Amino acid sequence: MGCMQSTLPPPPFEINESILGQSKESYDYLLYLGFEPLDIAYLYRAFDDIDGDSRGVVSVEEIKDYLQIHPATSPQLIDYLFTSTNASLNRVNFLQFSVGLWNFLSSSDFVT
Repeated sequence: MGCMQSTLPPPPFEINESILGQSKESYDYLLYLGFEPLDIAYLYRAFDDIDGDSRGVVSVEEIKDYLQIHPATSPQLIDYLFTSTNASLNRVNFLQFSVGLWNFLSSSDFVT
């Protein structure tokens, strides 16, 4: 496990209407926010790597495991990701994950 294991460019993101957060509408929304198709592909690669049970959602525990963060700690990014997206059952789908990261990284609360 670990962050971005491969240095090869990821395959293009594939729209899957049957999985919440991976629809054409979700993809178009990410483009609207300013993501480039390659950005979306990299985000999806990370999301897919984190999604240990391949259910199309990631949990707090999966993110901590992937980033090798002690289970008892909760970094600001993880807290923000799950509170800003109104994540149900402490799980986020790909769109929520991407938008949560976008919000976190563009928030004036976290810019130094």
